[in-house]
Amino acid sequence: MRALPQSLVSRAELLSRSHDLQVVAAILGLHPSQMTAMKKRGWKEAISGRPVRELPDDFIYFSNRLTFSELGAHYQAGNSTIQRWFREARNTRPSRQGEALRNDPETGRRVWQSQMDARKNQSLTEELT
Repeated sequence: MRALPQSLVSRAELLSRSHDLQVVAAILGLHPSQMTAMKKRGWKEAISGRPVRELPDDFIYFSNRLTFSELGAHYQAGNSTIQRWFREARNTRPSRQGEALRNDPETGRRVWQSQMDARKNQSLTEELT
């Protein structure tokens, strides 16, 4: 069923004041069930499409730390939603520099690159002193 413009809905309302709903449906070339639905809505235009999920407050934080698929699983959102959120957050997102997960050669565990760099800097300063 296609969404009808408000002008057609208003015309149907005016016609329904003097004619039966089935007659109005025939005049406008609509199905009688569409006329009933318009009447139940109070002669207002139907809202078409799904509601759009808003950008979460913590998305910018997690977008720097999780992969694309992990973000989808975390927020229970599809790929197109995650892509739209990235577009919306593009100007507010901090740099990704130093925020990558890497395998630590010493421990074999996955840690943030910035943590590995800090540990290297600490070991270098200890060697110099």
